[in-house]
Amino acid sequence: GQETHDGRPRAVFHLDSHADMMTNWSNQIWTSPGPDWEPPSRESVLDRVSQQVDLANFQPSAVFQGLVDSIVWLRSDFPLGQYNGPAPGHYHRLLAMPNYAVPGAEPDPVIGDGARPLLAFFEVSGGSFHEYGRTLVHEGRKEIIKVGRPDVPAELNTLWDSSWECTRPPVEHLSVPFDHSVVTLDQLLSPGMSPANAVDCKGSLLEEVKSRLHVGEDPGWILDIDLDYFATYSPL
Repeated sequence: GQETHDGRPRAVFHLDSHADMMTNWSNQIWTSPGPDWEPPSRESVLDRVSQQVDLANFQPSAVFQGLVDSIVWLRSDFPLGQYNGPAPGHYHRLLAMPNYAVPGAEPDPVIGDGARPLLAFFEVSGGSFHEYGRTLVHEGRKEIIKVGRPDVPAELNTLWDSSWECTRPPVEHLSVPFDHSVVTLDQLLSPGMSPANAVDCKGSLLEEVKSRLHVGEDPGWILDIDLDYFATYSPL
């Protein structure tokens, strides 16, 4: 709870084959779109998000409650199967309620009996270490069309799902910013070099991850290990 954090958010080092970043809260009344739509109170959304917690949404719940402000997902890298997105990289994102008074360019997913998502992710800055092209279905991978970070080796498994991207704007007072990084172990432990001048800079990605985990700072970070990081038939 808040009392264990002294009001200060922590970082999470999440070892898993799954992202555990579902936003599976919904409410038909709160998300009925239209020009007269008004958002619910922050307190009511917080109550819903804190009370309905499961194995798939516990991390977004912690973010929205202000318990966590940075997540580093150390993703397994099995050659078969498909992973949750996003692709390995550093991201700064918002977890926020969509403004259902403003039309979106794409349809909203519908959960249950006409309900729409209560919260969604909005990309603010950052991106993947590399640029990906089309999915090569017969090879079970996405092609890498541009190496963005020469100091970061490509992951073995480049097949990951693209989640729903909300095209409505976020509601400002129902928005929480956080950092989200995705890395594999080979990437984390790669020798590294400066992308600008290719001068050896050992462990550069490791140092970036340590910074995002607030290593050496108060109030510290949380280690979260899921055993399917070590073996799974279904990363997705």
